[in-house]
Amino acid sequence: MVFLLARVPRVVHGILLGATWMVAGYWASQWLAPAPHTLARNVDSIAPVPPRWISLYTLPDNSISIQLRGVISAGSKGVALLSVDHAKPQSYRVGQNVAPGVILRQVALHQVTLERQAGEEIVKLPAVPSLKGLTLVAPRLH
Repeated sequence: MVFLLARVPRVVHGILLGATWMVAGYWASQWLAPAPHTLARNVDSIAPVPPRWISLYTLPDNSISIQLRGVISAGSKGVALLSVDHAKPQSYRVGQNVAPGVILRQVALHQVTLERQAGEEIVKLPAVPSLKGLTLVAPRLH
């Protein structure tokens, strides 16, 4: 019995030391973890730009030229590759502001629907020119 009583303080000391290391490890991991705002966000958590109040503070969009360069049609999560005023094409999601007063509303298989101040506009992919009289031949390896 005396042997067990002599061991109790060491056991309690070991439990307290282990608990101390666990608490220190937890707080060290919290301190070293990246801040929540630097972590990648889910696409669904990004709120679309409110379309109505933007038009109050923008210039008329009649002079903005938008060309469709490509689409990824995925329902309400579609993405369009658009060139605004002959600039380098950029990707835009449904609901995103393309230019001042122009919002991407829908992405279909070969076209997109844009909402402008004057109303909706459908922009289609350019037609692919036909290759009449052109023969494609695989290269020969000698």
